[in-house]
Amino acid sequence: MPGRPLRAESLSKTSIVDAALRLASRRGLEQVRMREVAEELNVAVGALYHHVPSQAAMQSAVIQQVLEGVPTPNEIGGTPRRRIVATMRAIQQTLDDHPGISANVIAGAPETERGGTIRRELLAALRETGLGKAAAERAYLGFEWLWLGSRVAPGAHSYNRVAFEYVFTAMLDGLLPGTERLR
Repeated sequence: MPGRPLRAESLSKTSIVDAALRLASRRGLEQVRMREVAEELNVAVGALYHHVPSQAAMQSAVIQQVLEGVPTPNEIGGTPRRRIVATMRAIQQTLDDHPGISANVIAGAPETERGGTIRRELLAALRETGLGKAAAERAYLGFEWLWLGSRVAPGAHSYNRVAFEYVFTAMLDGLLPGTERLR
């Protein structure tokens, strides 16, 4: 019985990640298996491993690709507060655009190059506002809790854009008194 074509030479990491992202949007990234991605691309499973060494590497590549659409604070002009707000809004929009993988993106972001860059630049922008290192780290952790909690809580406590914006703005106002308010 003939198997699926190998087609390893016509595959790319990008095509594999795109297929995994399509599958993840339906039921979550943690549920996507290499075998399913191979079926989606009509290739043998072994062909995928020429480009992506493992399922964990594939998941990390999906998260990295999703985060590529989020501008870092250094890619945004304006005051530190404006850059923080724009980056946080871009993160929220990205999570809106990829609902099947929100929790994966939040949990896996720090492990990716882009996620690490976003974190470092948000911390630097917080420091530019006058916060000390420890305060900036606590503020960033608060932001993580806010966007994680707002995305994974079920039922009546599930994500609400208006509530998120309200709490995020209140956090910034409390952390950064005397800076311009962005409503």
